[in-house]
Amino acid sequence: MYLDRTGLDRYLDNSIKESTREKRGKGVRRKVAGQTKVPGNWPDFLRDPTNKVELFQFLSEKIVSTTFPDGKQVFATSGASVVCSGTDHSMPPCDHEEADTRIVVHLQDALESGCTTCLVRTVDTDVLVILIGKYHFLASKYPSADIWVAFGSGKNFLFLHINAICSTLGKEKSTALPVFHSFTGCDTTSSFFGKGKKSVWEAWGAYTKSQMPSTSS
Repeated sequence: MYLDRTGLDRYLDNSIKESTREKRGKGVRRKVAGQTKVPGNWPDFLRDPTNKVELFQFLSEKIVSTTFPDGKQVFATSGASVVCSGTDHSMPPCDHEEADTRIVVHLQDALESGCTTCLVRTVDTDVLVILIGKYHFLASKYPSADIWVAFGSGKNFLFLHINAICSTLGKEKSTALPVFHSFTGCDTTSSFFGKGKKSVWEAWGAYTKSQMPSTSS
């Protein structure tokens, strides 16, 4: 069985992420349709949230209406819903705003459906961090889960084995990694002045349990 899943963002008013998008400036509104010319300036096109909503809706409809080889199941997010092709299996609506976290929902559904080896394709560090943070939860429910990430692009493209990474980090550090990532600066939070992730990571590694202050009186 081969499953292909496409996760797309949702755009919600008055969300933290929406305020971040507003700071990036406004783009030029373009109607998205089958005969619309591809925009010459993609960054400008993608700054308009309505453009992206229409684009994602268009892509999800095209994906599931495409004829795929027998045995291939395709799932794509469409707003809060999930549309599919090649299967009668359905997924419940999901209220996650970003594809970053919805990918984990799709991953768990794939594992629940009997898949064991799963490959996530992304160029976003946030997705990698979230998968590492959720690995031990998934592994406790699906011990045979073998999770890989195809990360980056061009000469920086590489395959990352989440199982191996989490085995090296250990459960405690793996589970805490999303907190570390947001605490040291990400899309919606600032970093410490003059302190990058590398220096904070080194400090975290040096701060062992034996150095933690005692809570006894």
